[in-house]
Amino acid sequence: MGVALALAACGTTTDDRPRTIEYVTEALLAPTCGQAQCHSTFRQARGDVFDTVAAARRSLVVNGLISFDSPSYDPAMPANAQLIQWITQTDPLGLGIGRMPYDTPMPNEDVNFLELYIKEGAPGAQCNPDLNAGHTTCNNRAVYTCQDNWTFGDLVTECPNDCIQGACQ
Repeated sequence: MGVALALAACGTTTDDRPRTIEYVTEALLAPTCGQAQCHSTFRQARGDVFDTVAAARRSLVVNGLISFDSPSYDPAMPANAQLIQWITQTDPLGLGIGRMPYDTPMPNEDVNFLELYIKEGAPGAQCNPDLNAGHTTCNNRAVYTCQDNWTFGDLVTECPNDCIQGACQ
């Protein structure tokens, strides 16, 4: 019993929280980032909203906080995603804004969880069916069809180099 508690205190236990867009929104983003004065439906700071699942999807995908359709996206390096940069670095894009959330840093366990979520392809937030319905989108160096539930569909092709806007470059 004492060993298990010691291991848990050291952060060596497996994080078995569900890596879904619903969980990410409701348990992590809404309470820390989706406050009324920040990224809520009411305030919409910098166009990002995190208090509903649909709005969080748009912010992550359309606003580029996780840029799947970009050569800079690499699921093996989630620290490069703008979402992770905003919550771990001070003013990562040089806009004079600072680290998010302003009042209290997100706990390391939650940052690690978000990095795992991105490594797994950010299930439920991979492509925007309004923009990509019946079309293709990129995931690093692969082209996928987009499904209506914001997930990747079938693999269309692997790209030897980068993929942008649903086509190999």
